[in-house]
Amino acid sequence: MGPGILIPAIERLGRSEVVEISARSSDLEWGRRRPEYSIFWWPGRRLVGAVRAVLAALSVPDPGVVVDAVDGRGFEKIRSYTSGKLIVDPFSGGGTIPLEASRMGYKAIGLDSNPYAVSVSKASSTLLDGRCRGKAVCLLKAAQGAWRKVSSLWCGDWFCIIHILLARCPPCEAPAWVSRWRDGSYLVLDEGGLKTVSGIRVSPTKPRVSLPEGLPEEAPGYVAYAAEVLTPRGRRWVYLGDGELGGMVAKYLRSTLPAARSLTEALSGFPVPPGKETSKLLASGISDFKYLYTPRQLATISAFLGEAAQADCSLEAACIAGSSSRAASLLAMYYQPARRVNLAFVLKTYWLPKNPVELNPLANTCMPETPRIHCKPVGRGGIWGLITRYIRGCGESGSSPEFRVWDSHRGLPEGIRPYAVVTDPPYPGMQSYGQLSLVYSLPHVLSGLPAPHSWNEIDSMSRSYVEDLSRSLSASGSRVESGGYMVLLLSSGTNRGATIIARLVYSLVNDSLNLVTILPFAGESPGRLGRSLNKVVYVVVFKRGTPYSRNPLEPLEWTAEVAEAAGYGPKEASVSREIASILASKLEDLLETSS
Repeated sequence: MGPGILIPAIERLGRSEVVEISARSSDLEWGRRRPEYSIFWWPGRRLVGAVRAVLAALSVPDPGVVVDAVDGRGFEKIRSYTSGKLIVDPFSGGGTIPLEASRMGYKAIGLDSNPYAVSVSKASSTLLDGRCRGKAVCLLKAAQGAWRKVSSLWCGDWFCIIHILLARCPPCEAPAWVSRWRDGSYLVLDEGGLKTVSGIRVSPTKPRVSLPEGLPEEAPGYVAYAAEVLTPRGRRWVYLGDGELGGMVAKYLRSTLPAARSLTEALSGFPVPPGKETSKLLASGISDFKYLYTPRQLATISAFLGEAAQADCSLEAACIAGSSSRAASLLAMYYQPARRVNLAFVLKTYWLPKNPVELNPLANTCMPETPRIHCKPVGRGGIWGLITRYIRGCGESGSSPEFRVWDSHRGLPEGIRPYAVVTDPPYPGMQSYGQLSLVYSLPHVLSGLPAPHSWNEIDSMSRSYVEDLSRSLSASGSRVESGGYMVLLLSSGTNRGATIIARLVYSLVNDSLNLVTILPFAGESPGRLGRSLNKVVYVVVFKRGTPYSRNPLEPLEWTAEVAEAAGYGPKEASVSREIASILASKLEDLLETSS
């Protein structure tokens, strides 16, 4: 290293900085995400703090500045080092890496073979460059126009529906628990009605009660048994089998369902393709994604997308509608003791609960009137709630990254020579995010946007996973400029996965690409947002040039401290430590054998 050359901090981060970065990353997103990463859902997002630290450390020599970057501080100083440098992510997914790189002053390009990933990334990028102001107005008007068309499907003479609790028939059973009051007591189904009880232990599934015949059907194979409604006196739960308000709501549901069906019968659908993840839908009788919604929900979503398609926010509307499918479809269930919709897609699978909840996608505090910007959403995760969050999350930080649909098996597009390739590629044994992303397919169809059924992607379950991914990454890494970097964010929850990662890393080491270091960072939230047993991500750094001299595997010994600092539980920390130990051992053996 010549005199006067500043070494980027990525080659010199010490134990204390790595542990502090993980602690701050975890605190930054404990159980929540930034608007641009939560409004438009994408599976497998990393903690933004870890991504910021990596991106800052690639250019900034001062580790202290890198640590502060986790909290979004010091970006002006960072931009003096990043200006003019190009970051490329060949597996950009939901776009976190390019978006954060752009924030820091890098030029950034995100590539992905999945068109729905590119749609989500483009929609997210509007929150950063000022376009969100015009898009927010467009989305608001689309929701208002849709409500005028479908409000009669949700509002009767003096009530409007927020939630409808459903039961799959047969067996036509439901959990006894309906809701929880602020004093700790519970509203339960009892002998054909609702009553408040206290001093009991609750479960979201037990005990179960058999439902009587004659309840209104809301979707093929599903009956409605209870509803939360908004009345002039406030929110109220009703049982649809009684003779009072619940009976009125039941009668209303029966009388308006034909209108909802007539609005949806002619709509184009999107057949559910066979696959590991989608097999759960096919086994449950869902042959088309339009049957993932009740007729009321589909009519509402279609009306919203139709209004948006006439303006300049069809892509953002399609992504909002797709994201809302976690809560406003038959994938969602109402977790009664917690009084909230439990988003089934948090589990990263197409799981149809026996007792889903039908959420009104446009439910708000101003019903039955046309919603205005001050109207608060009621219900969690619906279209109106996502629009209000989009409005609140609108900002302006300068330029936004470029996103392209591109098959990364082919390396990088011609003419692109980045300072660094930074990517979170498919890791071994993970679920098919491509199949999960098909929740965006039907909204794309209804918006008149391209909606492909398949594309070329790395199969993380394939025996050729290492060879396929290594070939792709080698082609990308060969385009990095001299003295630049390739950084991989890798993880696995199994010993076999750790061995596969070791093979992948070893396959990428060559005469021009040197292994610099492997840093353990907190990769997922310690709260409910993170579902993996091993929540640590291993940041593998390569350099096209001679790296700063140190043992690249030494930082893996810091994994236990990283897990503790991030607030992970003892079992999670133990798994992370074991995976790191296996990764270090296997990689050390491979490197010694080659030398």
